[in-house]
Amino acid sequence: MIRCGAAVVALAVLWLFTAHWLSLLVDQVSRARVASAPASPFGWDGVTLKFGGGAYRLDLDGPGPSYPQVAAASDDPDKRLVLSVNGRGLVLGARADELPVGGTPPTTVQAFAAEPGDVGALTIERSWLSWPVFGLNLMTGQSPTWRRDVYYRLSRKKPSGERLDMLWRFEQGFYPGSGWGSASGTEDRLTGLIQAKIEPAPPRR
Repeated sequence: MIRCGAAVVALAVLWLFTAHWLSLLVDQVSRARVASAPASPFGWDGVTLKFGGGAYRLDLDGPGPSYPQVAAASDDPDKRLVLSVNGRGLVLGARADELPVGGTPPTTVQAFAAEPGDVGALTIERSWLSWPVFGLNLMTGQSPTWRRDVYYRLSRKKPSGERLDMLWRFEQGFYPGSGWGSASGTEDRLTGLIQAKIEPAPPRR
């Protein structure tokens, strides 16, 4: 009985310290689809890309603790927003009307619309597995008891065949009494933009 009890405790401790790693491993194979949002129009405030009327706010920094800049965005002479990754650029959209993003009082940001022929979407997925956490928030008194990862994937394909693929990962906490919180990356963030690549158009035959 003692040996069985010790084995159970050892397995529980092992699972506690490896649960997030196992969750990430499963995520590489499969994730649960949560929602999707149009990739156009979108907002840009100089720091974050805003989709779904400001419901999804994604910046261009990579994971912590250093949060390196993975991608950059800037206006070109034609007032189009160009996203740059590793020296390669892709036009995300042309300047359009301002985009309401909520808030009190209501606020707006500069909006951009995809160019004709562009195809893209923002998809939101989450991990199948969550992991337990222990901690105390001295400011609010509320701390999550479980966490899981939420993924945001932005894809864009130009008529020429040029492609953009960006993937963000944020942790989402489960709070007793209120359920799963936001996954905006504002709480204990050690994640962010984990993948960004622009593939050139295939050569013409």
